[in-house]
Amino acid sequence: MMQLVSWRFALAAILLTACQKDSDLLQVGAKPAEQHTLATFVAVHGAPTQLFTLTTTADSSQFKTVQGNRLVLPANAFLLPNGLQPSPTPISVEFREVSSKVDMVLSAVPTTVGEQLLESSGAFYLKAKQGTTVLRLNPAARVKLQFQNPRFVGASNLALFFGTTTKTGFTWLPKSSADLVSAVTQDSLPGQPRFYRLRLNNDSLGWITSARPITRTPQTTVRVAVNGEDVQATNTMVFLVFKSLNTVVRAYAQDGSNTFTIPNVPQGLQATAVVLRNVNGRYFFGQQPAQITANHTFIPNLATVNENDVVDAVKTL
Repeated sequence: MMQLVSWRFALAAILLTACQKDSDLLQVGAKPAEQHTLATFVAVHGAPTQLFTLTTTADSSQFKTVQGNRLVLPANAFLLPNGLQPSPTPISVEFREVSSKVDMVLSAVPTTVGEQLLESSGAFYLKAKQGTTVLRLNPAARVKLQFQNPRFVGASNLALFFGTTTKTGFTWLPKSSADLVSAVTQDSLPGQPRFYRLRLNNDSLGWITSARPITRTPQTTVRVAVNGEDVQATNTMVFLVFKSLNTVVRAYAQDGSNTFTIPNVPQGLQATAVVLRNVNGRYFFGQQPAQITANHTFIPNLATVNENDVVDAVKTL
């Protein structure tokens, strides 16, 4: 497993926080009880859930995804929570793919591990169910995903991460040192598109990404000031979207503060601060591009917009 010294502080902070194991807390595919909220916006406009059906567990299966990637499930890939084989009835496999910065913003899936920024080659959600029962991955199974991402340049220093939710929001954790099977590999044949291959043996599945740390220096803390009242995590999302990297960082503010902070941002890069608010069913949106300087502060102007305007604006990032 790849060891990255720069993660030590970030990982210590995460592990000291009460984190929960996978991303079911994001309510993937669920319809929020309240309409016209940011949770509803993400559920509607985020990366769609693709449903694949296994009619038999005795044979391996291959599926082509919406983005043209290939998911390979071996025979007897899943088990009941008690470790027994599931019944012969069909198994439903939920799958999502987040490859672009637009996907990341609309799905609220950023690319950070603690306070360390990452560049993602692609993020994927995988969950198997039989009826309402969530299944485990068979320890003997090797799930494989072959994918391409033209937005990701380069191939070195990639590692696997699994999604989790802490008190401060969604983040990624490196795979466990006990997981000797899960890995990411890549093809680099001259003149051919680059393919990446994930091999998974993580029991919880959920969100998975392969990514590399952004270590460019010097680094600084970026702040985004949000104009408005009653600014809180439930009604305000703030992102920093990088122009030359397949990287999106979600910023958070201390309770009662209108200033959102992002540490460890390389200076000299072009980035856009994006603010989306939903207050009493009304959307407010603003964005501000700039080259990052020391102790940079963004102050995007917010305008009242409709839901479709927000989606169209995000798609230009």
